[in-house]
Amino acid sequence: MLGSAIAWNALTVALCSAVGPTIGAAILSVCPWPWLFAGLPFGAAALFASRALPVDQAPRTAIDTPSIAILAATVILFIIAAKVASSQTLLAITVAGSALLFLIILLRRATSQRSPMLPVDLLRRRPLAVQVGASICCFVGQSIGFVALPFHLQAASHDLLTTGLCHLLLACRCSLHQHRIRPIGRRLDPAAQCTAGGVVMGTGLLLLANLPSSGSPFPLAAGTVACGVGFGLFQLANNRTLFLAAPPERAAAAGGLQGTARLLGQTTGTLVMSLIFALGSSAVAPRAGLAIAAVFALASALIMNTGDRWAKVTFSADLCGG
Repeated sequence: MLGSAIAWNALTVALCSAVGPTIGAAILSVCPWPWLFAGLPFGAAALFASRALPVDQAPRTAIDTPSIAILAATVILFIIAAKVASSQTLLAITVAGSALLFLIILLRRATSQRSPMLPVDLLRRRPLAVQVGASICCFVGQSIGFVALPFHLQAASHDLLTTGLCHLLLACRCSLHQHRIRPIGRRLDPAAQCTAGGVVMGTGLLLLANLPSSGSPFPLAAGTVACGVGFGLFQLANNRTLFLAAPPERAAAAGGLQGTARLLGQTTGTLVMSLIFALGSSAVAPRAGLAIAAVFALASALIMNTGDRWAKVTFSADLCGG
């Protein structure tokens, strides 16, 4: 059942990532921008839905407050460094160095703990480390593309609703494709599937970067479909392999690594695109961002292709059947 669970999880992530911008585009069509933050109903719905979660019977461990504080300081300092990088280079380097110091402290603390908040011990497993590295690159590319695409479309005077629908098309294609390939993916080599997904996604991003933004939106829609297909192909095999590479008793830690890789990639991609906008003109930055996103997508394919040669995961017939 693992493949089905991962497919449903990926569908939820993909749909929400695109429905949000689509709703935002609809709001901007009729309301001022502050209305974008009227998300209380969605938060309330999530809080209500959490009551249906099963009761966790696992033994509870103490909350690692020092690690949480160190991680928070690391993230905040990295964000500050990125914010001032274009105007105060020396300050940015100093703050980034401080963030790196906090990160080293966190990693050293994690290596001395039996059940660390950041499960770096699992990264000693080569198959899992390869999957995490490839996932980060893939999400960096996805995030840069998600930020750059609306500016690319609006530069050609496409309306806000069309821009939002392009995002929705990308996510829907990604989600539907994951459910369609799940039975086939059981019989395919996961590394080959991830490599193919990264190549298709990178090709779609390169297509978006080079297509004329003016005129009919259909060629651009074809590029977004290619991105969605490639992203879905990559993520299903990547997530499944990542979970199976960890011991069953560390499934929660593997899930945490998967979530960390996703958020680290998305945050890094957003920061990279922000720097591109700060350093380039509004006319050039979206195309440059899409091209850089393609590089990260292709890098995820390269990591899987080369990493599989020395960190190949062999699935048993029972696991492949799941």
